[in-house]
Amino acid sequence: FYSPSLCFHLLGADWNLINMGNSLQKIAECNLIPCADCMDDDGRPTSSISTPILEACMKGRKETVGQMLKMGVDVNTRDDKTGQTPLHMACYRKHTDIVALLLENGADVNSCNTRRGTPLHLACESGVLEIVFQLVDHGARVNVVDAGGWTPLHQACREGHAVVVDYLLKRGAIVATKDAKGLTPLGLASSGGHNAVVEKLLVNGAVPNVVDANNRTPLHMACAGGRYETVETLVKNGADIDARDCNGLTALHHASLGGHERVVQELVGCGADLHILNTTSQSTPLHMACIGGHLSTVQFLLKRGADTDVLVANSEGWMPLHLACMSGNQEVVELLMKRGAQLQVTGGQQAW
Repeated sequence: FYSPSLCFHLLGADWNLINMGNSLQKIAECNLIPCADCMDDDGRPTSSISTPILEACMKGRKETVGQMLKMGVDVNTRDDKTGQTPLHMACYRKHTDIVALLLENGADVNSCNTRRGTPLHLACESGVLEIVFQLVDHGARVNVVDAGGWTPLHQACREGHAVVVDYLLKRGAIVATKDAKGLTPLGLASSGGHNAVVEKLLVNGAVPNVVDANNRTPLHMACAGGRYETVETLVKNGADIDARDCNGLTALHHASLGGHERVVQELVGCGADLHILNTTSQSTPLHMACIGGHLSTVQFLLKRGADTDVLVANSEGWMPLHLACMSGNQEVVELLMKRGAQLQVTGGQQAW
């Protein structure tokens, strides 16, 4: 019975006001839209959403958004806490039709929230190519950085949105941009094991041995997460297998600590040093595998020659057996003892 336009005119509400309790209550009573969803028991807007248009964009109510815009609602109104505009909301929630409507009505495509994030940042995080295309077509800056130094390409790479990454690269996205912590798009894609994205970045000039603020390479990140396919890709593209991070840990240390046996096998097969010591505690990959009590990884390392490290103590005096005992894995303890580890030897103060 009730139409949105009729109710808007009858109410005569200022839809840009932050305190919308009474008007929202009237709209809910008119059954105009399910605006009761955005009110608390006292008729106040819930969460940090400060105007109804933001709520409508978030929930995908295109007709309501259109009527509000016709009534003079500011298309670039902001949430009072986050600084998000209607366009931010629609992009994040993947509402392609509302994004188009907002852009047609003059939405600021490069507006920034309180974290300096733009709608394009959120669209690339959400991964809807059509929305990304609309934003760029309306002038969105492809290489804009947020407060953390992230570009839209960082966002797309972290989430593994290969088609979005491909489009951004074709539109001039810079592959080598580092964030505030030195992370590149390649590092983020490698950490997440998004191999299709990793391959695209490498083809477009990403450097496989680029380091972050902690001297970690993409290979370190892929190995820490057990990302086997990505490890293969990085190694084939020239990743330094024995590169060290700020703690002197190599890719093999990281993979061994995580118990990622398949990755360990790949690294050792490609010539990774089995006996290499990290710089902070002089620990071997065998020490690392024992810390986590990773039986299959310990077995593999021993078979490939790490048995000579069974009696090696790190700089704190810990041998692999001490660390295995602390992990609580009896099978690892028994295996090490069969290889000559001695229970009578005392250990040190810390594990690594």
